[in-house]
Amino acid sequence: MKLVAIFAFYLAACIASAAEANDFDTPLSKQFSNNDIEIANGYAVMEFQRFVKKTRPRTVYSRDSRIGRKLLVRPGNGIYAHATFIIRTTKDRLGHYTVNLNADRVHITSWYPDEDQNASAQCRVYEDDRCDCTRRKKWNICRNTQAFRTIRHGFVVAAQESRIAAKDALQQAGVTVTENP
Repeated sequence: MKLVAIFAFYLAACIASAAEANDFDTPLSKQFSNNDIEIANGYAVMEFQRFVKKTRPRTVYSRDSRIGRKLLVRPGNGIYAHATFIIRTTKDRLGHYTVNLNADRVHITSWYPDEDQNASAQCRVYEDDRCDCTRRKKWNICRNTQAFRTIRHGFVVAAQESRIAAKDALQQAGVTVTENP
């Protein structure tokens, strides 16, 4: 009977730790500056509960964060980004969570909106340097210029670091993490 009580206490502690885990910072960008673009070492808050709130495959995002600005154009609202995770969360009978971080799909989404925020051009840069953009003329970091290759490399590193930060935060909260594609 005493063993059952100890197991129940341990189980309650594990469930409480996953439910009460802290939010954490995710890297978004690395510092870059030239005559046209200025980007800071950017970070955003990732809400821990987004990973364990629902048990199904889904996409979760960090908070949006302003990471930079374009210098040679009419002042707009800056360059923004967030970390994006494709995940699948499961919960077993004992209340233990497992989160699969789809490792080949973690990416940094960046955008440069119009002043009215209506026509954002977005680019996604993945851990393996894959890149895709919308509205290519306005914000296209997939272009093969030295500046955009450097910015893209910063996003690649930030995506890798974001996956590691998520994995560490989840494991510290007692969540099992897998990284299957």
